[in-house]
Order: sequence, then structure tokens, then C-alpha cells
Amino acid sequence: MSLEIRMKKQHQYIIAALLAFLFSACDGENRSIGYEHINVGDYVMTNYYGDAQQLYFHEVFNNSNHPNYNDPVLDETEVEKILKLI
Repeated sequence: MSLEIRMKKQHQYIIAALLAFLFSACDGENRSIGYEHINVGDYVMTNYYGDAQQLYFHEVFNNSNHPNYNDPVLDETEVEKILKLI
């Protein structure tokens, strides 16, 4: 096997290892942030909550395969998740 092929394989392994590390490090929810300890004003919370509801509605409305597609009531748990992301 030539040196050039071995170097390409090494680079591929390094890239694969880095991608695996990055994907394993991104668990989707960072529990160390402590969202419940963040205090924001009522005005901000009201507006962000409305934005979170709109984002969730948009997510459901644009995906006919969404489990809540035909449900007229917004899933508050999902809205809360979006609110935490905002």
C-alpha cells in the first residue's frame, strides 16, 4: 500500500473519529444550563411564549406526518421545549 493511500485512510479515520465525538457530545438538551433558574421579565416571557407557540404550530402544520397534526390543542410540553431553546 502506498504512502498516499495510507495517509488518506488515516485522514478518513481522524475525520470519522471527530464526527463521532461531535455527535456523541451533542445530546440535544444541555441539563447543566439550569433553565428553571433563569429569571426573565413577564413581558419577555409572554412574547417568547407566543413565539414558541407559533414555532410549534408551524412545525405541526407543515408536517402532515407529525403525531399532533390533527390535534387542535397545542402540546404544552413541546411548546416548553421550544421556549427553552429560545
